[in-house]
Amino acid sequence: MERFRAGFARVDITCYEPHFAMFGWGREDYAARGVARALHARTLVVQKGSDRIAYVCCDLGYITESLRLSVMAELERRELGFADADVMISATHTHSGPSGYSTYLFYALAGPGFSQKVHDALVSGIVESIVSALGVLAPARLHAHQGDIPLTEPVAFNRSMPAYLRNHDAPPGTTESAAAAADRRMTVLRVDHADGRPMGLVSWFPVHATSVHPGNAHGPLIHSDNKGEAAIRSEADFAAKGAPDFVAIFAQGPAGDVSPNDRLCPRRKVLVGRGKDDHESARIVGDIQAAFAEKLHREAITEGSELSGPIVAALRYTDFFDVPVDPVFVNGRRDVRTGPPCMGLGAGAGTAEGPGPFHDARGVLPLASRVQRLVDGVHARVRGPSAGARTHAPMVRFWELGFGRHGRLFGVLPAAFRPLTLSKASYVQYAQRALRTSGAGEMPNIPRYLPAHLMQIGRLAIAGLPLEPTVTSGRRLAAVLRERLPTRPSHVVVNGYANAYVSYLTTPEEYEAQLYEGASTFYGRWSLPAWCTVFASLAASLESREGPRPTRRAAADCLPL
Repeated sequence: MERFRAGFARVDITCYEPHFAMFGWGREDYAARGVARALHARTLVVQKGSDRIAYVCCDLGYITESLRLSVMAELERRELGFADADVMISATHTHSGPSGYSTYLFYALAGPGFSQKVHDALVSGIVESIVSALGVLAPARLHAHQGDIPLTEPVAFNRSMPAYLRNHDAPPGTTESAAAAADRRMTVLRVDHADGRPMGLVSWFPVHATSVHPGNAHGPLIHSDNKGEAAIRSEADFAAKGAPDFVAIFAQGPAGDVSPNDRLCPRRKVLVGRGKDDHESARIVGDIQAAFAEKLHREAITEGSELSGPIVAALRYTDFFDVPVDPVFVNGRRDVRTGPPCMGLGAGAGTAEGPGPFHDARGVLPLASRVQRLVDGVHARVRGPSAGARTHAPMVRFWELGFGRHGRLFGVLPAAFRPLTLSKASYVQYAQRALRTSGAGEMPNIPRYLPAHLMQIGRLAIAGLPLEPTVTSGRRLAAVLRERLPTRPSHVVVNGYANAYVSYLTTPEEYEAQLYEGASTFYGRWSLPAWCTVFASLAASLESREGPRPTRRAAADCLPL
């Protein structure tokens, strides 16, 4: 029987523009002045026969469409034999990483701007990590194991309980505490050399990499946050045991509403972690993840599952401006669809760990919602029901993101609203300049064609999607895959922040609450049922490696700014 071959690599990808704000917090004063923790791209390549996949996890806030396209173009130029579906690129979602590498206006606002230097440095580092992992392929054994981190460990808390409690399928016992309402399940893939020597591990656990806030005691420094701390701790532990080349990947799960912070700091007026400062809080949360991953790693051979069978992968790009939803995922309803993206006013309020510019004005949201319904009612009587109202209700539609300068603010004002040029905020000035003077004005402000990605190694399935799924969104999507994947996998991982980025994914019930996560679910109330529809269809294509391979739809809306 043919055996697996595997290889790990770790490459430093630390880079930033000193005058650009870091990605994640939306704070223009949070521009990097140095480096506290280096950023890395960590890669696992697994091969069996002629089938081969590469899983990449980067210490970054997100993966952009342009980053992935550029990496794949370089791999093709080097004739390494990777098809599109063979490479998944994901992010840890650190909020203290660089910005400046998105070619879409909405995400370019973080800097604000596009940096060719940062973009190209990240592409180069990711490619190097894949090539390096490919170069050390060796016979290997793979084991998968899962376990729940105990509630006594202060590692993860649901930060959006009012929305979570709306879900009809919230498991018993999870509605009483924010810790219980987080997904405590960790999945670990253990990879050893054929002779038993440890090679590396991949841990999937959902928790935001937001331990390090703006205004922390150390200043605005590049930092890999708690996921990076977990990797550093685990790699050091294995090096001390005689495995100096051990690589530990700490990847994300459905972390959309999961925070590492649960303690209100009265002085800073934000939720923080358990440490004396943010860097120590990141180490505490990282150490918890590392310790539990190492525990699962030890147990994997005796209590987990050894992986065997084929390696399969499928990748499909879907136009999310208009996805018809399978009635089975919406209680039999027909003619349910997604629509062109829109950001809700509630997104401006932010969260308790990261308040937004409208945080102190949250009390006006119910009034704004009533005004929105009134406007929609007038529109329906005069012109018929609007597409935005059908798709996005009850969202207070702040910014239509699908139409460039032709989009509307509040459904009324043009996106390129001239009085906004009077604002002193750099991101507002940048947006107005880009909408008026560049090609960005004619393109969507966020990606339109979104990648759904499935990889399967034996009975371990990894579903990669370019969003931040909430706990319940991830649970429902995993259930669909367990039912629809032909092999009935024993382990299903829902891996957000993969291959591109379009903010959040909430359940229809959570969407109705229009808290930060729901207001940042841009493709409408039925986004999760649409993703279930797409992944259910994609799962069928994993039955055999032979036959037509999914192909990437050209994304002509990718545009430097």
